[in-house]
Amino acid sequence: VTGCVLGGRVHAHITFSDDRVAKGGHLEPGCEVLTFAIVALAEMPDHDLSAWDHVAGR
Repeated sequence: VTGCVLGGRVHAHITFSDDRVAKGGHLEPGCEVLTFAIVALAEMPDHDLSAWDHVAGR
């Protein structure tokens, strides 16, 4: 899981794979984990990401 929490809103991406292919995309409400998930959160007090444009990706 990668992404950010800005203004209380989560913008998360996921990646999953088997021994042949990897796929990824946005983590949407209602997704379920069937085995386990590793999630790490970190605060970045010296970085202002509030101007990040999620549509343009910059």
